[in-house]
Order: sequence, then structure tokens, then C-alpha cells
Amino acid sequence: PTAEKAELKNAIDTYEAYNEAIYVSASWANLVEVIAAVKVVYEDVNATAADVNAAKAELEAATKAE
Repeated sequence: PTAEKAELKNAIDTYEAYNEAIYVSASWANLVEVIAAVKVVYEDVNATAADVNAAKAELEAATKAE
């Protein structure tokens, strides 16, 4: 994978390990949805670096919505 995809995979792994107990239910549900969407980008062999970077930024933003 590209360097961007490697970073995205690390972010996915990190945020999937988050504990639901630290989130309110709405923000946890949002994080779960964002992780699912980001995995689609990660698995897309045609995803551009811009797509991957945008997905990573979306994932990081979702984790700040505790």
C-alpha cells in the first residue's frame, strides 16, 4: 500500500480500539459509521492520495466528537 494508505490503516486500527464507554451514544454511532466509510476508501484500489487523506481527516474529526 501507499504511504497514505499505511497511515490510514494505522488510524483505522487505532480508532477501532477505542472504548465505547468514553463516548455518548450519538458520537459513538457516528464514529462507527465513519470507520466503515473510511474502510471502503482504504480497500479501494483506485483511491487517490487525496481520497485517502480526506478519509483520514474525517476519521480524526469523528474521534474528537466525544
